Amino acid sequence: MFASLYLITAPGRMWNTDGWTRYLVAIGLVDYGWPLLPPDNLPGSYWIVYGPDGNAYAYYGLGQSLAFAPLYAFGKAIGAVVGSPLADWPSLIASFLNSIVASLLALAVYGLARQIGYNQRVSLGTAALGGLGTIVWAHSRDNYDQLLEALCLAASLAVLMTAFNKKSNLLFLLSGLVFAYGIMTRVSILFAAPGIGLLLMLGPGKPRIERSHLRNALSFVAGAAPGLLINVAYGYLRFGRLFSTGYET
Repeated sequence: MFASLYLITAPGRMWNTDGWTRYLVAIGLVDYGWPLLPPDNLPGSYWIVYGPDGNAYAYYGLGQSLAFAPLYAFGKAIGAVVGSPLADWPSLIASFLNSIVASLLALAVYGLARQIGYNQRVSLGTAALGGLGTIVWAHSRDNYDQLLEALCLAASLAVLMTAFNKKSNLLFLLSGLVFAYGIMTRVSILFAAPGIGLLLMLGPGKPRIERSHLRNALSFVAGAAPGLLINVAYGYLRFGRLFSTGYET
């Protein structure tokens, strides 16, 4: 239901500079094999950072560009087959990213509600309220990356609660991986890190310290490590220094 509604109400075009810049990075990833801004299609100078290697980069996080990349490649393949001059197939297909993300966010909210103990009816109502009664629907029509950040946080928490319920180290690992993807998208997701850290160390329900909680936390950190390293490497590639996000430049 959510996917159908979001897709029907989507504008079918890229219409803000932030999203367009991240989309150009996706073009760089697919066409050049590198997260640069294509030299023949640069946005305004405000959105450009020139790295030590002389290439133009976006100062935004890499997460949404990675999500755009398969949609761009798919649209490019359709354009090669159809060959219609009336449609820019790659950008048309990519413009639906937030419609997809919003649908997945509703699913993640439902899953989280179920894992913390609510019944199916309440969980569905919560997902519907979030998906239809908040700014999520409005963001499903644009190309900003806050929706992807929200999805990463909600999905990470849903997987984390499932990991507690099933006592699965693999799911703790997966939860950390999803959270790290959120960091690659927007570093502001780190505001949730202290709360997640407390949840990992004390467990859900009545707070208690157990040796297993340390193991769970280590699994989460291990899952997050690859994404964190990619984020640090991407910052160094663009700014020539570690632990730079771009928003302070």
